[in-house]
Amino acid sequence: MRQMRRLSLVVALVLLASTGAMAQTAQLSAGAYHGNLSFPDDGKSSGFGLYVSGEVAPAGLPIGLSASYAAFGADKVTYDSGDQNREHTVNVIDLLAGYRVFRTVTVGGGWASFSYDDKADDTRDLTSQGIAVGAFASYPFDGRIDARAKVFYVPSAKVESDSTAADEGTMLGFSVSGSYQLNQTFGIEAGYRSLQVKLENDDTYSTGGLFVGATFSF
Repeated sequence: MRQMRRLSLVVALVLLASTGAMAQTAQLSAGAYHGNLSFPDDGKSSGFGLYVSGEVAPAGLPIGLSASYAAFGADKVTYDSGDQNREHTVNVIDLLAGYRVFRTVTVGGGWASFSYDDKADDTRDLTSQGIAVGAFASYPFDGRIDARAKVFYVPSAKVESDSTAADEGTMLGFSVSGSYQLNQTFGIEAGYRSLQVKLENDDTYSTGGLFVGATFSF
């Protein structure tokens, strides 16, 4: 599972970096992420982590690419009855490529993945991944302020876990952010992201949170 996620992230970043060289517009972002996770049994966890994202629009081509990765770790799960010590990590990856139907809106497809890794009991581990359809957009308010949004849906996700009999599910994710350009190259941004993973037995994992970081445009 971990090797697959690392490979997916590397592929996404290589695509973005290679396309950025011939891009009309390209933006890479990275920073701090405060994520949370809601479990099917009403448990909740939260913690700090990191995020990396990128978006490019190749010059002369009516296409766009967008990719993001977010991860956080926590050492406990909170229930109404109290806390359980359960160190774990949560990872989310998405990659979309599509056709620019308008100057600022791109519609297409790609791939998305969610994973929960329990450090003490790997029978609780869960991975959900599959082909996604979605759209992403950016809107410049003036020369310095920019708003971005993304939404994607995985209609048939493959689920792998020893903790559930479900082997399929759906995934619905979105993100919104705003950035401010300090100069032509660097800026700051803040936003929110969310992902819901619903298994075929109706068990639902919901994760998301706020992020803040720096942007690099070229």
